[in-house]
Amino acid sequence: MITPKDIQEVKFKTKVRGYNEAEVDEYLDQVADQMAALIAENEEYKSKLALAVEQLNYLKSLEQTLRDTMITAQRSADETYRAAQKKGEAILQQAEEQGDQVRRKAREEADAVTRNLDVLRVQAKTYARQFRTLMNAQLKQLEDNGLVEREVRKGREAAAESSESIAEEI
Repeated sequence: MITPKDIQEVKFKTKVRGYNEAEVDEYLDQVADQMAALIAENEEYKSKLALAVEQLNYLKSLEQTLRDTMITAQRSADETYRAAQKKGEAILQQAEEQGDQVRRKAREEADAVTRNLDVLRVQAKTYARQFRTLMNAQLKQLEDNGLVEREVRKGREAAAESSESIAEEI
């Protein structure tokens, strides 16, 4: 490559009818100056290009990092969503199972209360029947001994009817 210094230091042989040396030297000085300016400008562009390439590489690296980060974030969000959904389903299933247990226990307790009520009704009817039998036996004994009059018998009949209606209500 020819440098500006090469242009300035070049010496041509002279001939009788040759070029004017001063004009040639002046022209060569101008060419050397322009060439020096172009070389300097070229170096500046090379420097700027190297900086631009460096920045481009950095931006490409940053872009790849951002893509990787977004992919990781999306995967993380998907995993979090799946885990939350799975946990929600487990909580729902547990709640349903607990609800079933509560309903089953309430049904068992209601059945037990119903059985107890049935037993109490039978006992109340038995008690009313035994009480009526006892009252009739006592009144019969009093009648047999002549201690009770007819009005008492009427009261006895009313009491028997009353105890029967009470037993039926139970």
